[in-house]
Amino acid sequence: MTRLFKKPKILLKAKIEISETSSFFSITDKSFEIKERELILMGLLIYARVLRVESSKDDRDKLVEMFSELHTNFKDTGGSEEYINTMLNIFAMVAKSSSFKDSAIIKLKKESRIFLDMGVINVYPLSSVVYTVFNYLYENLKPGNRIRLIEGFALLSKLYQKEEFNILSAVGIPNMIVYEIIPFDAQ
Repeated sequence: MTRLFKKPKILLKAKIEISETSSFFSITDKSFEIKERELILMGLLIYARVLRVESSKDDRDKLVEMFSELHTNFKDTGGSEEYINTMLNIFAMVAKSSSFKDSAIIKLKKESRIFLDMGVINVYPLSSVVYTVFNYLYENLKPGNRIRLIEGFALLSKLYQKEEFNILSAVGIPNMIVYEIIPFDAQ
């Protein structure tokens, strides 16, 4: 009975702002340290949620194709810094919105598994949210985990192409990718 009223643990609290200078930043106490694995999971959870709620099939398809191509081209260029920097600059431009402005508080919470507590973001296109978060994560991860981030987004894209997400799979699949598929223990 006490489990019914137990609040989930908050792992991270952050804010995303979509505007002409779109940004994502942590508002969690600086003394609290979150692992990079959970940061990648947060990015995948946000990506899965946007894919699930985006009403435009065209915009969903473009987003999925972008991350699949990013991964393929990243591998084909041997992980070229020049290539990834070009893509990050493109993502930064696409993330900006001059006509729509909104923000939301995002909480990464843990109960039996990690999930996202995130308000509605009323911007168009919603892909600007994904690109803003991806850029933030890429810039704040160690080099080995940057590759895992790209792999995670590409794998989520491929899984979404096979079957669109529902509420449960939009949480379950990112958790599976981070905790069962991506080898975080390998160098």
